[in-house]
Amino acid sequence: DVLKEKRVDRKVKQRDRYLDETEIEKLMHFDLVERTFHQKPTHGVSDQGMNYVMLVLFTGMRKGEVANLKWEDVDFKEKTIVARNTKNGSDHYVPISKMIQWKLEAQKKVSDLKGSAWVFPRRLGDGPMTEPKSQLARICKATGIKFRLHDLRRTFATHATREGTSYELIQKALNHKSGSVTSSYIIGNIDMMRPVFDTVFLAYSKMYLDDEDYERLVDPEGSQETIE
Repeated sequence: DVLKEKRVDRKVKQRDRYLDETEIEKLMHFDLVERTFHQKPTHGVSDQGMNYVMLVLFTGMRKGEVANLKWEDVDFKEKTIVARNTKNGSDHYVPISKMIQWKLEAQKKVSDLKGSAWVFPRRLGDGPMTEPKSQLARICKATGIKFRLHDLRRTFATHATREGTSYELIQKALNHKSGSVTSSYIIGNIDMMRPVFDTVFLAYSKMYLDDEDYERLVDPEGSQETIE
């Protein structure tokens, strides 16, 4: 009432932070090069912490959806993930792109050490991990990029849009509810959604890889023929 009387603007500015091309390149370089080949790592970033952050970046899933994944909901054969008990009350099906698969396979090794049913088990006891605030802080410090977990979800949507993905498909990929007539026809068809996640994977990869490596990623058979 006091603030209202003094006419203080109480509106919270809507966040619009997302990672740009340079920041995505830095984050991927840190994950794929610095953490792998640095002989004496001092950043304190764990494999689980990094795998978690990269999965949020490459899936656009909510942080709780990723943290609460179980291995029974990951199907490597059909290349799908199912997030249960999501914010909008429905199961959320996510196609597995190449990077998502690589990160899940890396995390499987971590999870298997505890024999856990959770993709991201808590450090002590049974159950899923809580939000990895300390790991996120260490990643931000090591990369020089200041971001929140939800910024990664916004990053996914932003770069999917820049690659020409339709608004309706992006909404579906993010598991947003929509009351539009058009969206009612997009009913969890995993094959329809898969190109969205593959497009984002390629968009991020192009920011990180040089032209030759990118072409080899997109068309490995064609690149091999060129080499031969």
